Amino acid sequence: MAHRIILTERQRSTLFDLPTDEAAMLRHYTLADDDLEIIRARRRNYNRFGFAL
Repeated sequence: MAHRIILTERQRSTLFDLPTDEAAMLRHYTLADDDLEIIRARRRNYNRFGFAL
């Protein structure tokens, strides 16, 4: 069966490459104040981390 290329190299890079600049890393890998509020209100100490993930 023929191999098809669905995404261009640039599209693949945009989708799969990890962010390298500080602003993008903060945006993708930290929780906002609203997120933290929901976690504190809805979860107990033993399962907050799992809920956050």
